[in-house]
Amino acid sequence: MNRFPDNLNRLLGLHSLSAREAAEMLDLSHSTFAKWGTGLRQPSFSRALRLGEFFEIPADRLATAEFEDLLAGEFANPERFRSVESKIAQERERLQAARAPDEGKEIETATRKVEKRRGTLACEKLVHFQVVENSKKACN
Repeated sequence: MNRFPDNLNRLLGLHSLSAREAAEMLDLSHSTFAKWGTGLRQPSFSRALRLGEFFEIPADRLATAEFEDLLAGEFANPERFRSVESKIAQERERLQAARAPDEGKEIETATRKVEKRRGTLACEKLVHFQVVENSKKACN
């Protein structure tokens, strides 16, 4: 019996991670990771190994072990837990820095919108933005 989806979801819960956040940390698509959690897809061998390496649990154990066995074994190891939590904290910092490298700076972005209407091609305009808290706000 494939226990991977259940074990994966419980592992994420143990580390207070959403599937989206874990997918970003492992450089995977959100939809692929979500399908693993629902059992609609299985990870490739290399991705299963990468997942197991990140969480410090052998991939075969995630796929085949009863949750109670993992809870009594790998999940109960405080050194493993602290090590994975440290990785998660580092990845959260890395992702945060990647999302907002220019936070607080003003930037200019040229946008080109091309429309084909009765043989005409349309407009180009310069838009000023200020990056604030991971979002762009237009400055008029």
